[in-house]
Amino acid sequence: MGSNMYSGPPNGVRDRQIVTAKANAYVDFGIELGKLMDIYENEQDLEETISFFKHFEPLN
Repeated sequence: MGSNMYSGPPNGVRDRQIVTAKANAYVDFGIELGKLMDIYENEQDLEETISFFKHFEPLN
């Protein structure tokens, strides 16, 4: 889950088909669901999604 962008333990985790996250980690929860559903085209797509929704960085 974009481990190069995080410090500390993850807010959202997945174990097989169970996804859980802290209450304020709705973005992490959504990203993990997206990974479970295989919606990202590639690693760059995943990183862009994390940058946009978690760090509020505009897409180029």
